[in-house]
Amino acid sequence: MKIYIIYHYTALELEENVFEPSSIVCHTTDSLTNALCFMEDDNTDKQSWWKVESFTLNQIDEPESNSYNKHHIGWYSHKVIKLKFSPFLNILEKIYKNRGLNQ
Repeated sequence: MKIYIIYHYTALELEENVFEPSSIVCHTTDSLTNALCFMEDDNTDKQSWWKVESFTLNQIDEPESNSYNKHHIGWYSHKVIKLKFSPFLNILEKIYKNRGLNQ
């Protein structure tokens, strides 16, 4: 059985103007459709984004260099638009711009 794990990410401010991506596993489901529906039903702020991975339940994977690509389904914006990359750097730019900082 294939399962889909949904990670919720946000830009966590460690100290003034110092951020890192912070994530939690917030949901698991049995289909990508259900994963997308979950993300669409959840209201997140503009500084948040999602990641979805898939795994076969109870299967033990051998460590391998491409395990990330093997399980990674995609990054999604807070509006559940599929992205090519994590939006962390773009979000940082917007935060700094709103604060009048040039980083």
